[in-house]
Amino acid sequence: MIKIDLRNPNIVWKAILLLLILARFAFVGKGFFAFPDEWRFTESVEAVKALVSFDINDFWQHIFKTQGRPADALLKLIPAAVIYSVHHLFGTLLYSEFAASVMFLFNFSIYLLLLRTYFNLFKTLLNNEHLAWFGIVLYSCLTLSFISLRHSDPYDSSQLFFVWILVQICRSNFTIKSAFNWGFVAFFAYLVYPGNILLYGIIAVFYGFTVYRKLNFKTAFFHVSTYGLGSFFLLLLTESASRFAGMSFLRESLWLSTSILQGSFSEAYTFIFKYFLEVESVLGIALLLGFFCGSIMLLIKQIPVFQKENILALLLISVAFFLFYASASFFLEKVVWYARLLKQFVPIILLVALLPLSLLSKKWQNSSITFFTLLALTSFALSWKEYRAVNYPRDLLFAQLEQHGKTAIQTTTEFKNFIPFYAQQPTKNTSYTLVNFGIVFPYRKLSEYRVYLPKSNETLVLDVPDCTAFKAYQFEGYNMEERANIDKQTPRLKIYRLNLEAKKATAK
Repeated sequence: MIKIDLRNPNIVWKAILLLLILARFAFVGKGFFAFPDEWRFTESVEAVKALVSFDINDFWQHIFKTQGRPADALLKLIPAAVIYSVHHLFGTLLYSEFAASVMFLFNFSIYLLLLRTYFNLFKTLLNNEHLAWFGIVLYSCLTLSFISLRHSDPYDSSQLFFVWILVQICRSNFTIKSAFNWGFVAFFAYLVYPGNILLYGIIAVFYGFTVYRKLNFKTAFFHVSTYGLGSFFLLLLTESASRFAGMSFLRESLWLSTSILQGSFSEAYTFIFKYFLEVESVLGIALLLGFFCGSIMLLIKQIPVFQKENILALLLISVAFFLFYASASFFLEKVVWYARLLKQFVPIILLVALLPLSLLSKKWQNSSITFFTLLALTSFALSWKEYRAVNYPRDLLFAQLEQHGKTAIQTTTEFKNFIPFYAQQPTKNTSYTLVNFGIVFPYRKLSEYRVYLPKSNETLVLDVPDCTAFKAYQFEGYNMEERANIDKQTPRLKIYRLNLEAKKATAK
């Protein structure tokens, strides 16, 4: 077995990481606009149009039509401007395969920046460059590290700002100016994706703890208050801009906070374990075990861990926020978990899971890292293969429309709750029937599924699983029963071709 030489591992780590980075280009060009949440991106495109027309009021209206995510709409102006420019200059479709590629490259840039930020966090808190490299390799092997590359999601962009603040807090000599700036940036990260509000709270409390530990309670209170003032200042700017556009960010945010209900209250305390077991598989199990062992180690006072107090504080604060949210879900039934919400705990999970390796001798550390690296790469290879082959109804639909034209297609569905991407009744020119080309909503009863029975003159030419067959997507708003139903009766994308001879005979 080839072992990683800890005496000079950088070349090996960079080679492994480069392999993981390049492998992501196999995902380009697919999956864009596959899910309803992605449609908020159209507001960024419309905002670009408004800027071109110098209509400032219309610009801000589109920015604030994103349901509590105005900062994400601002960030997305970058890919939106590219997509709109090419559309305007060359007449391409706005949301074509080219648009999907532009969005991928934008997300890919966020991923690279997030890798660097994760590396800085691990290196700062563990004081071990080898473990920092290993940590970002582990992160890159997780399904949750690449599942957003195809979509116009705000989750990784928001986390990038939050983790950056966390690194600054762990590194910095605290000043009032930095407290205000970090509060400002933290609220900006919240405006990118409000679902990361738990991470906002974790960082605020952690900041207070670090100042208190280095200085005193009075100073800590003053710094945290200034941190909050930075956030409040941006809140005032945001609300003022939304009022200028004839809206209210605060009112929209209050509504949004009551809408996180599409899932299962009963899984409040177990959802995170089910996700890591069912989606991340063997790597997820290894991380959970590492996190458990690392947590036990942190509670043992004698262990020589660099910045142990900071890591322990992060762990305890994160667990407290997790339990608070889970309790609000289980007992009060106010919120539910989505996989995207679990992402905000990943930096802490990885950090704590790396701890047990830091106490091993170099020989055992080398062997352990080699073993877990191979395990992670194997897990990634399996997920990569499956994700690369995922079928998205919108992509296949556009291919059919481009090849055969609108009038040659009719559409139908096998599910009760369904939004078609393209609704078309049969015409005299119909030659193809497309089944389930749209969004299948969660269904708790298999009776809500009715198999399509082809006509005698129809021949099946395509039958592939819908994107919801990919397990990670099932943890975005589906409860236990609904995920089980998908496993039993996976939505499938089907195309039937009308037999031309039979069609002619019928016409006669």
